[in-house]
Amino acid sequence: MRDMTDEEYDAPDEELTKADLEFGHTGKGFFTREGFHVVFLEDATAKLLNEKAAASNQTPSDFIDYMLRKELAVNL
Repeated sequence: MRDMTDEEYDAPDEELTKADLEFGHTGKGFFTREGFHVVFLEDATAKLLNEKAAASNQTPSDFIDYMLRKELAVNL
């Protein structure tokens, strides 16, 4: 927008710079201490996990949770 003044360009910057923004932080995201879990899988295993999760309309994490709960229920 070439027809804006310097003040018009600066206004959004000022508003965002001074604003106390919230982004829905729950404290359990991937990069937080509580939510940080890294698991390394072989390519074939990761591919199968992704396919099974997609087929059941779940995320890979949800699918792993489901499989583990199922296994725990059988062994109790």
